[in-house]
Amino acid sequence: MNIPVNPSPLPEKVTTKKHHTGDRSPDLVIIGGGITGLSAAYMAAAAGKKVTVIEAGENFGGLLSTFEIGGNRLEYYYHHFFTHDRELHWLINELGLKQKLFYRKTSMGVYNRGGIYRFDTPLDLLRFRPISFIDKIRFALTSVYLGKIARWKNNENTACINWLTKWAGKSTTSSLWAPLLKIKFGPYASSVPLSWMIGRMRQRMNSRKSGDERLGYLEGSLQLLLDTLLEKLKQLNVELVPNAPVEKITFENNRVASVTTPLSNYTGKKFLFTIPGTYLAPLLEKEQPQLAQRLSNIQYFGAVCVILELSQPLSDIYWL
Repeated sequence: MNIPVNPSPLPEKVTTKKHHTGDRSPDLVIIGGGITGLSAAYMAAAAGKKVTVIEAGENFGGLLSTFEIGGNRLEYYYHHFFTHDRELHWLINELGLKQKLFYRKTSMGVYNRGGIYRFDTPLDLLRFRPISFIDKIRFALTSVYLGKIARWKNNENTACINWLTKWAGKSTTSSLWAPLLKIKFGPYASSVPLSWMIGRMRQRMNSRKSGDERLGYLEGSLQLLLDTLLEKLKQLNVELVPNAPVEKITFENNRVASVTTPLSNYTGKKFLFTIPGTYLAPLLEKEQPQLAQRLSNIQYFGAVCVILELSQPLSDIYWL
């Protein structure tokens, strides 16, 4: 869930340092070769640390992975990013890819009762017939409140659907919000906290300029970001180990001492796990049962991304 947080300040520029000689044990062993693990490896290695990244699969990149279609690369999952994604912009600048970055204006529409309604401007809202005039005003006011004023920390125990029904209006909720929540969260739609909606509304509003939303892309897809990052890690002498699922975690004095994979046993001064809790919890059951239980209590709801190759455009609306 996209809950807003106050991110740690990012350095303007990572200063590359030389590795220390002597002890050959890595300063940092990272388990998980997705964008989180690779970015952490880059920052640590650029700061002079000796780093090893262990990935269970054959390829690195995780949710940044792409496939070939029509002579180009297309992302399986994330196709764009927002203007306020400061960490991603920082990484793009670090890797010298700023000149490959461009933005596109988007459009929004709503499919309701067999018809498609434009939903980009206040005038489009007035033309949206499924909701009453009073509820249109309530929709506008509650949207601004959630995106600009509300604090997510105060609304973690408030059901989103209940709050919207009360304050945005029944016709607005049944025509707009309820279908969106049901499509995205399925059987969990009624229990989604209002804090999630606050984070999503803030994200969407912050990506708009003068009312228009603009989304960022890289020429060559996010594969360009992944390839450049992997090349930079090799230049920094980061050890990248694919096909190495962790089978065992060994502890000494209540600290991780090593991880065992089918390829080898890896020791290190510090360890960073970026894999989902569902994979990490079974590895901790024997020596860290309480932590394993806490991780097991976190419920995951999977999403399937369907990509269709069409001979002609389905619509000129980006968000429908």
